[in-house]
Amino acid sequence: MVMAMSVPVMAADSDSVSGNKVGGITAPVISLNVEKVVVPADYKIVFNPDQLVVKTGESTTSTDQILSRNFGIVNQSSQDKIVSVNLAVEDLNKGEENEITFSVSANAASNAEEGEFALYLAAVPADTTPISLSANSVSANATPSDLADVNMTKAAGKEMPLNAGDNTMQFYLKKAVYGSVSGNEIDLDTVSGNDVKDNLELKSLETNGKSVTAFTLTGSMNKNAEWGKIKEGIKITPTYTVKTALTSPTVESGTGALYVDPIPKFTTGIAVGTIQYTAGAGDDAVKSINDITMVSAGGKEMSIYKALAGSWAAATESNGIITIDPKCISAFAKALPNDTERDVTITFTNQNDETQTVTIKIKLR
Repeated sequence: MVMAMSVPVMAADSDSVSGNKVGGITAPVISLNVEKVVVPADYKIVFNPDQLVVKTGESTTSTDQILSRNFGIVNQSSQDKIVSVNLAVEDLNKGEENEITFSVSANAASNAEEGEFALYLAAVPADTTPISLSANSVSANATPSDLADVNMTKAAGKEMPLNAGDNTMQFYLKKAVYGSVSGNEIDLDTVSGNDVKDNLELKSLETNGKSVTAFTLTGSMNKNAEWGKIKEGIKITPTYTVKTALTSPTVESGTGALYVDPIPKFTTGIAVGTIQYTAGAGDDAVKSINDITMVSAGGKEMSIYKALAGSWAAATESNGIITIDPKCISAFAKALPNDTERDVTITFTNQNDETQTVTIKIKLR
């Protein structure tokens, strides 16, 4: 004989759970947000136009015209960061008889006219070789003093010429590694608020060295000038700004961390008749420059990018610098004797085949 039995399921203190409500809960959203980027405490830079012998270490010397330590940057943050380094360059002799001229390239400075105080100054990012301190890798506990003199290898062909005024480089640095504090781990049963920074601590930097980068300064100077007449130095003021990188940006090929801003940028060049630009990345990047125009003294918009038969040649491009033919600039400067600079309109096509325009100033003299 088979007997079937049914056993009723009872709710505590109730004949039924139908319609019962359990008290509401507020679940915290826990997230770690430590923002800490470590930068150098000091900067050692010397301009050495006569190539004197300068001691650079216990047993090393140099006769380079621009002597600079290598300056490190470490991201100890809990998130990826884009670090912008603005180098404000000021000739303290400006307005004096012996004012310094900033050149667009090493050759331009070296081959400047006799007596011209011509200087080519550039910032150079590190390549993909790991940054180190003496023989050791940069640790998670690197200090500002450590970063005032690091070992780095210059990225070939990635120099950024510096002009008087503001100059900005950007770096993409991966987040550091954080782990639980022993004895104070985040506990599901006890966590009650969003702030969990006391439960986690810095353990290491990104394992492939992508939390660290560096840059240095280089350049050349016109030997055929009486640099002893220069009474004041050149002031270089670094300012750092940091923002969170929510996606993985593009890093310039051949560098360890140089950030490629996707938005094209055109700025007034260092030398007369030049424009500096970065092409950008992705769909917004420059595909081709269509034209550069300037309004003449007579009010006519004219191309200074394309050749004008019998008057000037087409502009040239090299290393992110557009150089307008000197004959063209000379003609406009002569016709506009009161203008030291002039608005130009740049028309370019991006990777989506969309036409874009931007207006900047160009130096006429």
